[in-house]
Amino acid sequence: MPTREGYQIPADTVFTIDVSGSMTKIDPGAGRSRIALLVDALNEAIGILQDANPLNRVSVVAYGGVSGGYARVQKVLDLGRYAPNGGGNFFTLASSGDSVNVNATVKEQ
Repeated sequence: MPTREGYQIPADTVFTIDVSGSMTKIDPGAGRSRIALLVDALNEAIGILQDANPLNRVSVVAYGGVSGGYARVQKVLDLGRYAPNGGGNFFTLASSGDSVNVNATVKEQ
């Protein structure tokens, strides 16, 4: 973490996540879907960043293919600080077939 004369410089981090249909495939090494692994990593990364400095902020943007040749891009979280839900996570996963939704379950601090 960069510092300046005893002061930690805050960092703004934007996560760009893939929520295309291919993310529903099971990772052979982990036995879980790619998107489930991504959600676990995202929850952990946001927690680490926010714990590292009380001024660090995060944002999340999702992208994924949509039928008809148009790409979907969606802001999931505005740049800010967030508290985890009752289960200690910032995100949950909802998927069915080849459709994937990553849901923010956080509250602003």
